[in-house]
Amino acid sequence: MTVFFDLDDTLYDQLEPFRKAVADTGFACSGEELYALFRRIRHHSDTMWPLYVNGEISLNEMRIVRAQKAFKDTGMEITEDEAAKLQDSYVFYQAQLSFYPGVEDVFHLLQSANIQIGLITNGPGEHQRKKIEALGLSEWIPEELQFISEEIGLTKPDTAVFHYVNEKSGTLPEQSVYVGDNWINDIEPAKHSGWQAVWFNDRHLQQPKSVEPDAVATSFAELYDWLNEQYIPFEPERSAIE
Repeated sequence: MTVFFDLDDTLYDQLEPFRKAVADTGFACSGEELYALFRRIRHHSDTMWPLYVNGEISLNEMRIVRAQKAFKDTGMEITEDEAAKLQDSYVFYQAQLSFYPGVEDVFHLLQSANIQIGLITNGPGEHQRKKIEALGLSEWIPEELQFISEEIGLTKPDTAVFHYVNEKSGTLPEQSVYVGDNWINDIEPAKHSGWQAVWFNDRHLQQPKSVEPDAVATSFAELYDWLNEQYIPFEPERSAIE
């Protein structure tokens, strides 16, 4: 059994470095406005990512345009220079990441049961490697089980990602679990690949009906309980008579 995790907004709160970056750029946003802006950034990032992968736009252009589109969606304007500053600050704060509460407890649980831990994430190799280093993920996940889209030449939600991971890791779909926050990029392709999928829904979003996840966790405490119930062998206490 191997449990693979998404990275961004699954193992750490992607909103926190974004909040600091927006403040550095000089925009004053309420909590609701900030979250709406963040969701539009994520939306445009997802929709524009194939353009970058196909070489139709540079990574820097994609990041500037997604910011300008997101600000426009939420009734604000941002210049190219401001968008570039926002991205620079965002990258800076992403080098100071910390896990969501309970992540290390889940990792300890899996290690104690000799269950492998893996990572599958979309993004540029160097950029994602910096996040892996900032979080100290290599302490928990061996490099051969760290899969980054740019490095493998495949991108979620393509189910080929999950088939590739099974082939390269020597794992089987029916013995693979994927934990991720993004319904389209994580849950749907994992289920279509014959994996079990756990939707990490800490934002309490409405669940789509395209597929049925094996579990929904709004915190890593809930994920811990589900994994413990599903995969950790039960060892009954020895009878006092023995």
